[in-house]
Amino acid sequence: MFMTRFTIKASVSVLIIIIAFTPYKLRKFIKLIATFYVVSFVFAGAALALFYLTKGDVVTGRGIFYIKEFPIRLLTIAIVMSWILFKTTWGYIQGTFSKDKVFVPITIKLNDKKVALTALIDTGNSLKDPITEVPVIIVQFSAIKSLLPKEIQNVFTTYKENSLETISAVMLQTKAEVNFRLIPFKSIGKDNGMLVGFKPDNVVIDDENEQKVISDIIVGIYNNKLSTDEKYMALLHPEILN
Repeated sequence: MFMTRFTIKASVSVLIIIIAFTPYKLRKFIKLIATFYVVSFVFAGAALALFYLTKGDVVTGRGIFYIKEFPIRLLTIAIVMSWILFKTTWGYIQGTFSKDKVFVPITIKLNDKKVALTALIDTGNSLKDPITEVPVIIVQFSAIKSLLPKEIQNVFTTYKENSLETISAVMLQTKAEVNFRLIPFKSIGKDNGMLVGFKPDNVVIDDENEQKVISDIIVGIYNNKLSTDEKYMALLHPEILN
């Protein structure tokens, strides 16, 4: 009897996940089913705790307890408590157990050249090319210097990337080699910043044993260190992973 009930409940859980999310990969399915049960257990625990604290009516028979009546009021409070619990602890859980997952290896390819580096998944990076609305990966100049034409390299090594006149002239000279463009941005203390960007042939992202090859992407060149210890040399737009 127990195994029959367990099998039915497990099958219903699996069916709910498949209908709601349609996971095509086993890894994603396992994550979804685990999240489903964690949320269910937290909610059930909160509901039962409230029920016992309010001394609700329980009947016990043959080692099984039966709840006579579960007030809607307690159910509502349990939902609110569960939501608050997840809201306050989820960030800590992610930070503790998923620190390595915020870094992903990427490879940028341009004109038969390529560079491999580590990128940080930056939820604060919402930068897009204003014309095409394509997401922008911000990359440290020193990491992709070898991909760029000498004229552009000279602009960055002499720190003239903020000179609109210089950049415009160099972009005209190199337009046959690389599709450069200017990307406006805002940051603290700088309302009218400008990044030099280019469209690579593609960017390969190694995300959890799955390679994603992305062509609709812009690389923005940042002429400074993104990380003091250079643990990462690029900021990845979060939309790229979805």
